[in-house]
Amino acid sequence: MKYVSKSNLLFLITISLFLFHTGYLSNFAVDDAYISFRYADNLAQGKGMVFNIGEKEEGYSNFLWIILLAIFSRVGMSVVVSSKILSVIFGVAIFILTLNISRGFKKEKTALNFIALFLLATNTSLIIWVASGMETIFYTFLLLLATYLFLRECEGNGIYGSALCFLLLALTRPEGILFFLIPLFFRVLDLVHPTSPFSRRSFLIYVLIFFLPFSVYLIWKYLYFREIIPNPFYAKFKIALPLIYQPVNNKLRIAFHYLTQGFLQHNLMVTIPFLSFLLGVGNRERRKLFFLGGVILLQLFFVMSVGGDWMPHFRFLIPIFPFIYLLFQEGVNRAIVQVKSRLFISCLFLTVMVMCAANFPPSKFEYNEYLRAREGEIRRIGAFGSWLKQTFPSHYTVAYEEAGIPLYYSQLRLLDVLGLLNRDIAKIWFSCPDNYWEANRRVVEYVLMKKPELIVTVSNRCPRELKDFKSGISYTFYYSVNFQKQYGLIQVKDWYLPHENTFWPEGLSLFVYLRNDLKSLPKGIDSSNWGKSLKEKRA
Repeated sequence: MKYVSKSNLLFLITISLFLFHTGYLSNFAVDDAYISFRYADNLAQGKGMVFNIGEKEEGYSNFLWIILLAIFSRVGMSVVVSSKILSVIFGVAIFILTLNISRGFKKEKTALNFIALFLLATNTSLIIWVASGMETIFYTFLLLLATYLFLRECEGNGIYGSALCFLLLALTRPEGILFFLIPLFFRVLDLVHPTSPFSRRSFLIYVLIFFLPFSVYLIWKYLYFREIIPNPFYAKFKIALPLIYQPVNNKLRIAFHYLTQGFLQHNLMVTIPFLSFLLGVGNRERRKLFFLGGVILLQLFFVMSVGGDWMPHFRFLIPIFPFIYLLFQEGVNRAIVQVKSRLFISCLFLTVMVMCAANFPPSKFEYNEYLRAREGEIRRIGAFGSWLKQTFPSHYTVAYEEAGIPLYYSQLRLLDVLGLLNRDIAKIWFSCPDNYWEANRRVVEYVLMKKPELIVTVSNRCPRELKDFKSGISYTFYYSVNFQKQYGLIQVKDWYLPHENTFWPEGLSLFVYLRNDLKSLPKGIDSSNWGKSLKEKRA
C-alpha cells in the first residue's frame, strides 16, 4: 500500500504539473486549426465535408479529428472550445498510457516509472500543441494506445485491438498508415516462429481489420472529392511552404535543421548515451524496445521526406516525445542496475531534474511577452474576419493567403492562393518546384481569371522590397499590372504591430482590394479610395 500511495501521489503531481503548464499557455492558437473548425461546422450543419459550400475540396489532413469536432458542433458546442477540452482529455490519457507502457518494462511501482511523465509534463512544445486546437495530441494518443494494445497482445492479452487503433491513426493523419508496417513486421515474424500461437487465420483477420475499412474510406474519398490524394500534398510536398521561397534541393537540409533544432531545444541529445544500456536485453523486452524505436525512426523518416514543418514548436516531433522519453527512462533504469554507485545515481537524478527545468520556457517574462503579442495578433485577425462578415455579402469570394481564423469568422467564400482548398492552385505549386516565381505568376493569373470580389495582400505599410511582403504571392500581386487595373484598395487593417515580430519589425498590414467593376460599394467604405491602387495612394 505504501508504494501504491507513493505512485498515485507522483501521478497526481505530474498531471497537476501538466494542467498548470497547459493553463499557462492556453491562449496559444494555430491558424490552420480553424480550417478544420469550418469543415466540422459545415459537416455538423448538413452542408457536407466542405470549406466553401458546394466546393468539394479535400483541404484537410485530419479526417477523424474533423468528424470528432463535428459531433460536438452538432450538439451545440463551440468547436474552438471543444477542441481544447478534447486535447486536454487526450493529453491526460497520454500520461496514463505512457505510465502503463513503462510499467510493462518494470512491474514495480517506483519513482523511476515517472521519469518519462515528468519530462512530458514540462515539455513546452507538447503543451503548446495541447492548446493549439489541432489534431496533434489526439494523433499522439492514438499512436500510444495502438502501441500499448500491441505490446499487450504480444503477452497474450487480446489479438486484434491494436489493428483497430492503427486504423483510427491512419484515418486521423495520412502518414499514420506508416506505423501499421511495424505490427505487420512482427506479425510476419510470429507466423514463421514455430512456437507462436499466432496463426495465418489470425494474421489475415488482423490485416483485414485495418485494410477493409481503410479501403472503404479511400473509395468514399474518390467518389466524394474525385481525388484520393489531398490538396495539402500537392501544395506542400515539393515546396514545404509555398508562401516562402525554399529551393527543392535544400529540402533535406531544411528537414535536418528542423530535427537538429528540435533535439537540441528539448535536450534529447542527453538521452542518446543511455540507449547503450539497452543492448543485450532479454527477448521479452527486445520486442518492446524495437517497437518503440521503430515508431521513432518512421516518424523521423516522415519528417525528412516532407522537409520539416513551418509551424512553431516542432509539431512533427510531438508524437514521438513519449517514445523517446520511455526509451530514455528504460536506459536510466538499466544504468542504475548496471552501475551501482551512489554518485552515479545522484548524477542521473540531477540530469533528469535539469532536463525537466530546461523544458520550461527560458523566461516567464519572455514567454508572456511572446504570448501577449501572439494573442494580440490572433485577436486582430479574428476582428478582421468579423469586419469582413459585417461589411460584405456572404456570397463574396476573397482571395487570401490565410485560410483559417479570418475566413472562419468572416464566413465568406475563399479562393485559397496556397492551394490547400483549391486543387488547381495546389497543382500549380506541385508542378513548379524548381521555379518558385513562375508558380507565383501562374497562381496570380489564375486568381485574376476567377475574378473574386475581394483580394487581400499582406505587407508592411510602405513596401518596396521582397522582404517587406509576407509572401511571394503578395509581392507578385503588388507588381501585377492586371491586378492594379482590375482592383482598387479600399481598406488597410493592422496584423502585426511594429516590433511584435522579428521577421517584420515594421509590422504587417492587411490590404483589402475590391474589384473595380462592382456597381455598388459596401457600407462604411470610403468611395474616394475606390479604384485606387496602393501605389497611387502612396504617390
